[in-house]
Amino acid sequence: MRMPRVTLRGATIGVALAEVALIVGLAIYLAAADRVLTIGFPTRASLAVPAADAAGLTIPVAGVLRGELKDTYGAARSGGRLHKGVDIFAKQGTPVVAAAEGVIVKRDSNAVGGISIYQRGSDARTIYYYAHLHGYRPGLKEGDLVRAGDVIGYVGSTGNVTGSPHLHFSIHTVTDPNRWWKGRDLNPYHLLQAEAARPP
Repeated sequence: MRMPRVTLRGATIGVALAEVALIVGLAIYLAAADRVLTIGFPTRASLAVPAADAAGLTIPVAGVLRGELKDTYGAARSGGRLHKGVDIFAKQGTPVVAAAEGVIVKRDSNAVGGISIYQRGSDARTIYYYAHLHGYRPGLKEGDLVRAGDVIGYVGSTGNVTGSPHLHFSIHTVTDPNRWWKGRDLNPYHLLQAEAARPP
């Protein structure tokens, strides 16, 4: 039996058809799973400026004013840890809102942060972390796009909490948008207060 001759043109067409089939398959999977695919590439300019998304942050707890925030970043915590965020106190069940535009990358639950959310900002390198939640907004899924001010959860006291219900809010920057859990910590208090000094 004579084997068919493979030409460069035929091989190129075959590879192109395989890529189209892969893209169509991925699109069908994402549609069936009600998910979105977000791919971000940091630019040279964004790598030079920490937390590009930080300009114009929304206070992540509904009804809380900038003047009511306290700088608890770096305060001592149990086990010799240092606090890597700010605590924003409010009644249990108060809506927690997205501080900036971005995508929900992880709904989490653990002994320290309790019910929590990781959100990647639209610059693909700023990560916002919301912890000690009472629960998530109904229907909130990993992959959901959110705008600043959108409700994503509710203030609670889950995880390693002493005292009143509150939101633990922290910000860090990453060099790889797919490694959202590890990065350089920033003080969210200063970034939240920076908006107050900006002209209207």
